[in-house]
This record gives sequence, structure tokens and C-alpha cells, in this order.
Amino acid sequence: ASAGLGLGARLRALIARQFEREAIYYVLHAAALLALVVLFRPMFTSAVPASVYQQPSVVWGLIDFDINLLTKAAQARRPAVPLFLFLLLPTAVFLVARRDLRWTDWEHGKSFRNAVMAIVIMLAWAGSTFDYNLYLDRLHGIDRLLLIAFTVLAWRTPLAVPFATRLAIVMLKESYVPIPQDDFDFRPAAELMVILSVFTWASFKRSFKPKHYLLVALGAWASYYYLAGVAKWDYGRGVTWFYDNHVSNFAVSAFGRGWLDFLRDDVMARIVGVVSWFDKPMAAYTLVVELAALAAFFLHPKLTKLWLLLCLTLHLGIFLLTGVFFWKWMFVNGALALWIHRGGAAVASEMTRYWLVAAFGIATVYYSANHIWYFPQRGVVWFDSSIVDDFEIHVVGKSGKRYMIDPNFFAPSDMHWAQGALCYFTKERVVSGIYGTTGSRGIMLQLEKASSPAEAEKLVRRGRRCTTGRNVTYKKRGEMFLKTFFRNLNRHGKRPYRWISWLGRPHHLQLQPLGRMYDFQEPVEKVEIWREMIFHYDGKIHRWPRKLVYTLDIPK
Repeated sequence: ASAGLGLGARLRALIARQFEREAIYYVLHAAALLALVVLFRPMFTSAVPASVYQQPSVVWGLIDFDINLLTKAAQARRPAVPLFLFLLLPTAVFLVARRDLRWTDWEHGKSFRNAVMAIVIMLAWAGSTFDYNLYLDRLHGIDRLLLIAFTVLAWRTPLAVPFATRLAIVMLKESYVPIPQDDFDFRPAAELMVILSVFTWASFKRSFKPKHYLLVALGAWASYYYLAGVAKWDYGRGVTWFYDNHVSNFAVSAFGRGWLDFLRDDVMARIVGVVSWFDKPMAAYTLVVELAALAAFFLHPKLTKLWLLLCLTLHLGIFLLTGVFFWKWMFVNGALALWIHRGGAAVASEMTRYWLVAAFGIATVYYSANHIWYFPQRGVVWFDSSIVDDFEIHVVGKSGKRYMIDPNFFAPSDMHWAQGALCYFTKERVVSGIYGTTGSRGIMLQLEKASSPAEAEKLVRRGRRCTTGRNVTYKKRGEMFLKTFFRNLNRHGKRPYRWISWLGRPHHLQLQPLGRMYDFQEPVEKVEIWREMIFHYDGKIHRWPRKLVYTLDIPK
């Protein structure tokens, strides 16, 4: 009986400890930080008009746009939110109060700076060293230098972090003109910096500490993995994605697009045959890592570090299998794991000390699909079919010679062209999308059960046409891009400031297509798009003959 009373007393003491003043204050500070993220995040991520990117200076274009916006809003007596100048008001509060915020004002400030500045520098590198934009025909050199300057200044004072963050996002999205793209490549890392920017402003109240930032930042980071896992778990009936999907098909699709293109088809087929033995273990690993991210980041510092490394390993496996290089995600996982292992160990221990705090973090991730405080992708799931449409881009020079174009040649707008979903140029029929993916379990199974390549070809002939819906708009924008890009290239004779690519960030989609590649040998007079269907059948890679499906003359 006394032992039972002792256990009951210890249990009551443990529960009471979870509601100590420090635990409650921790949750209140994290909740306040989340509320500020809800308020300010749209300002950091708001779209920039294409007309701003067409200016010699993006920053000056933003300032000019904001002044006109505020002037018209004042005359019309309506509210307006500037795209860049909104950064000045919170900063002015510190300046008026004569408070020079430094990293050392926070507990464990120097180690905290090392961790978060690594991410700021990574984004600034990606946003300041991309290739000369031949579509816009702009270098935006001043803006690149400003981004570097804000990043250097951020090492001294966190007050520069919001400026570096906003400008990095703006510069990274320059490549989305005129064809919009998904920002999944950098969005999670940028969101961590948005939270850091808001945390910096919130630190006007000195009670905000790095442990509050860590809880909210890890919640944002975990939400991207957790919702991806939920999407896979809920796809179809009875965990259809796990039981029916063959991840190894993705490797064949990537090979068809140009990943490891130096290998012979029969060699790649044998490699994929071995990889296919691990389809279920790879799917299980993915589900466990993504779903368990809901809680794993908040329970214990060692578990947090472990899960960061497991996430990094997940992306490494994706890269080795397909050439899809989530290097920014990998960098963040590595930077945070290293920080928690060393200088941030005390901060992580404080975060995981109370169950109440952990429960708050878990709850924010669990309800993150509402896109109120965090903004993770939803529906990150598909089936990897055994067929891929490889749309290759060739150009015909003034001499009549034909050259192949490496999709990454279109950098900084390389991601769209490397994905290869170019059927909108044609009247062809297709059954799969980017890298052979499909949202139809039925199509995926029919391709798997096909008795011959001819049967698969018949299925493709009954597929959807590429001339429907938004593809009409995409075709107009694609034509405009190609005409403008190559017209400017012909005028320059080469890519200006080509040396920038030596310093630039890695491509998100790694491709090594073989053939006679175009490398500024002569002016381009015509663009051609060729289609090749590639089918993984009976342990072999079957290719249908290439077919010319589209031509476009380049204006003088």
C-alpha cells in the first residue's frame, strides 16, 4: 500500500511539474511566435509582379512598386501591404528604442548564430549565384550584391536577417517568370528563416529565447515530412501506396530523363532489378520517417538528432536512386543535427524537458494541414508507373546542324524544363506525368500487368490529350520563353557572365544526357521537341522510336 501511495505521489508530482510556470510560459511564448508568423509570413512570401523582375534592379523595382502602392492606397483611403518596405517598420522600433540587437543577447547566442546563419548563407548562395537570366536578359548584379551584404550584416546583428530572408526568396523566385513552378525545392528552408525573422522582431521583448524558436522551427520542419507521410498512408484504400507502388520505377524514369545516362540500358535494367527487391523496405522506411516526424522531433534531444539524420538519409537515397537532389533539405537537416549535437544541446534539452511543451509542438504539426501557422505541402504522393515520356529539346543551328539541349541549360529556369512535362506543346496522348508519375492506381496496375510493350502502347493511345485545361496557357508561356531565350542568346552569342555558374548552387534535378550538346556553337534558328516513350517491361528497358512532335522558329 505504501508503495502504491509512493507511486501515486510521484505521478501527481510529475503531472504538476508539467504545468509549472516555466512550462506554461514556454507554450505561451511559442503560441505568440506562431501568431506573429501567421501575421508576417504572407508578407515574406508574397508574389512579386513580373514587371519588377524586368527592371534593371529588383530591389529598386520593389521599392518603386511599394511607393506607388502606398500612394494609391492613401488616396483611395484603403489598406495596403508593401512587398519589401514592410521590413522597415519592425526594424524602426528597435532603432527608435536605441536597441542594437546582437546574437549574444540570447542564451547560447554564438552557437545559435552558427546554426541559423548556416541556413541563411545557404539560401543567400542559392539566391545570388544563379546563372545569368537569358529570358529576362538581366544580371540583377546589384540585387545579388545586396543579398550578400544583408547576409554579411546578419552575422553581426539578427536585425538584418529579415532583409536577407525576404530578398533571398524574391531572388529565388526570379526563375518562375514566365512559367510558375512549385517552390518545394527551397520552401521549408525559407520558412525556417521567416520564423527566425519574426523571432528576431519578437525579441524586442527580452523573454523570447532560442528554445522558443527551436520549438516552432522544428514544428514547421516536421510538418513537411508528416503531411507527406499522411498523404501516402491515406492514398487509395488500405495503404495502397505501400502495397502497390514500386519505387524502383522512379529510377527507370529518372534514367530515361538523363540520370546516369552513361549506363547502357541492360546495365541499368539489372541495377533496377536489384533495387526492386527493396521496394517494400524503402516504402516502409519512408512512411516511418515521415509519419513519426509528428512526435520524434520533440521528445528527446537524441531522438531529435536521430530523426534529422534519418531525414537526411532519406533524401540521400532519393538522390542516389533518381538524381532528384534535395540538397537544401539535406543541408538543413545536417546543420540542425550538428547544432543539437554540440552548441545547441542545452537548448534542445530545455525544449524537451516538459511534456506540455512537447504536446504543444506535436499539436501544431498534427493540425498543420490547415495552412494557418505552417505551410507544408499537401498531397505529396503519387504512383511510380513503369512508363515515362521523355520529351527532349533539340535546336537547329544556322548551318542546319541539330544539337541536343541539356534541360539545365535553361538555368535559372531549369527545374521546369528538367522535369520534362512538355506534352503541352503537342497533341499527343499520355498516361503519366513528370518522371512517369501518375495519380491513377488503375493506370499504374494496367501498365504493370501489360503482356507486351504493344499492349502498353495501346493504353497510351487511350490516354489523356495534352491540349486541355491549363496546358493551353502553359504552351503560350513556353513558346514565349523559348523565343525570348534563344533570341537573346543569339544576340549575345554566348551566356553573359558564364563564370557565375562555377559558383552557383547545384541543380535540383541532376541530368547527364548524352549526344551532340549545344554549347553556343552557332546561332539557333529552330527549336524541336522530340518524344521518346520508355517502358520498363519484363526486367528490360524498352524504347519506342523517337518522334518529332513540335517545332518552333526563333525570330531574328
